[in-house]
Amino acid sequence: PADIATLLAEAPWLARLARSLTSDSAEADDLVQDTYAAALRSPPATDRPLRPWLRRVAINLARMRHRSRSRRASTES
Repeated sequence: PADIATLLAEAPWLARLARSLTSDSAEADDLVQDTYAAALRSPPATDRPLRPWLRRVAINLARMRHRSRSRRASTES
């Protein structure tokens, strides 16, 4: 599993990715935090590269947030 120092070394890259996936900086910060939480809860296998794994987790989280917002908007209107 990736240690915290290894995860934090990816912070600038992950922040850029999160900003590209979200509409504002606060949401991007939340996405980074949630991605790190997922990595600590269930880290990638040691034989897998970290960045592609983090990218997939961040993309999946962003999609789930978007779906949730879309559903909420459709039920509120």
